[in-house]
Amino acid sequence: MVAVLINVKVGKETMIRQVAGKHSLHDETNDNGLKLIDLATGNGLVIKSTMYPHKNIHKGTWSSPDGRYTNQIDYILVDSRYKNCIQDVRSIRGADSNSDHYLERGKMKIKLKRRPHTNMEQLTRYDVTKLDGPKCANTFRQKIR
Repeated sequence: MVAVLINVKVGKETMIRQVAGKHSLHDETNDNGLKLIDLATGNGLVIKSTMYPHKNIHKGTWSSPDGRYTNQIDYILVDSRYKNCIQDVRSIRGADSNSDHYLERGKMKIKLKRRPHTNMEQLTRYDVTKLDGPKCANTFRQKIR
């Protein structure tokens, strides 16, 4: 599934705290932000870009061409199962991406667990020592033919 939402602003409202954090750059959510929140809740996602306290210069992901305005319109969404794996998210302002958007970096730490060994079907073992007797060996040869 691909969803393209343009100019998404997620605010600091208390009603969206389950999906988005309280450390957004914006105070109010716009219409596209509500669509993003609906998308996240419908698919079991969490908006991790708004959950970490940083200075406002590290929250902004887009800068206007004249440099006067900065908005947080790019977000990192993660499956709620892995929401504790993300340790930090912030924008990288010094990276040269040849765009008016800043790169966003998320630090992730995953602990993978080993899968428990399942008892595979027990192989049926045959006692081949019984074939040593001439009577049993002849019977076996006849059944094979």
